[in-house]
Amino acid sequence: MKNVTKIILSIVTALFLLTASNALARSPSPSKGPADLYFLAVGGSSYIDPDFPSFNAPKKSATLVAKLLRENGARYGILLTDSKNDKTRISRKDVYQALYDLKQKIRRDGSKKARVIIYIVSHGLADKVSNYIYMMPGNLNVDPQPIVQNDVFRLAKRSIFNFDILTSMMSFRRDPRFQHLDDDLTSDRMSDANGFQRLIEQTQLEAQYSDYLNQKAASYGAAPFDNAPIPFVLLLDNCNDGFRYELVQSNPVMQLMVNAQYSATLDAGRAYYAAKPGEMANTMFIPSDLLKEEYEDKNGLSPSVGPLAIHLARVLHNKNPNEAMSLRSFDAEMLSRNIDNSNEYPDPVFAVSTPLREDVADVDFIPTKRQRMKIWQTAPATGTQKVECCKLR
Repeated sequence: MKNVTKIILSIVTALFLLTASNALARSPSPSKGPADLYFLAVGGSSYIDPDFPSFNAPKKSATLVAKLLRENGARYGILLTDSKNDKTRISRKDVYQALYDLKQKIRRDGSKKARVIIYIVSHGLADKVSNYIYMMPGNLNVDPQPIVQNDVFRLAKRSIFNFDILTSMMSFRRDPRFQHLDDDLTSDRMSDANGFQRLIEQTQLEAQYSDYLNQKAASYGAAPFDNAPIPFVLLLDNCNDGFRYELVQSNPVMQLMVNAQYSATLDAGRAYYAAKPGEMANTMFIPSDLLKEEYEDKNGLSPSVGPLAIHLARVLHNKNPNEAMSLRSFDAEMLSRNIDNSNEYPDPVFAVSTPLREDVADVDFIPTKRQRMKIWQTAPATGTQKVECCKLR
């Protein structure tokens, strides 16, 4: 059974890379100049699963990130949060709908210099072989029995899956001819079946998807294409619960496939995680050198927030407000440990190291502070019905 899952994962990866490269061929360089920064900040505080405690730090973290990016010249943003005691929780659909809405806003604005930051803080599950991260929607209840390799696809289809977001951003283009990719999710093409039936269904799903993309590509028409990649950063503030077993069994072929996935999805962006899969991350108080009055809670105290929110605050605090910051510089600062009062700071971020496209690395990413939006858009949580995972019923 494990071999079947490994075969399926290999097929999914190979077909994804093939179909994505066909659909997005002839990709030019992003436009240079002052950046239009857009963001999505998600903080899931309420959880229906008794193994994942509800707490208000995620809401505070996402709100802090929204404030930081507004202060640093963001053009537009969406904030999606719930509170600890809410019975209407953030669902997987809520997160992906907000991401879709953000793309639609970029297209309506006609921005040729769009840059995107996606921040999500929640409990998470992770696999240390593949570096797959499954962020927990508030309405997801995970079976208490050990998660095993057969459950990979079922969990991906019900959680907020890191590769859904990475592939979604990799394929996002401003040109309306690529609009059919805006709500495309890798996990939508994963089978819920078991054993060899899964292999059959998965092969059919990927073949249908490949045909669909080829039909769309045939209708694109003549160049010029406005299909430059949108430089992006994904910040997953994952308080990992971890797995007792490795979901994806380690083997050389599988490792090559996983590396190829990251290389294909991160040549125009970066992904940072608060904890390396298999390790734990905890919320912390904002360090004293970063704390501002507008960040304090109603009692005038520093809120407890996610580690990546603190690292982002550090990077933006050290940035020259009168100069833009490139994606290359942002990456170097996120990974830097040159901190004076390091005892107040969280552990270093975890990132999958892949080469950025040179024409992407040096474009402006964080703008100057000269422009500031008045307020961000808020999105509602709608998760009222429990979603079960991951055993076959």
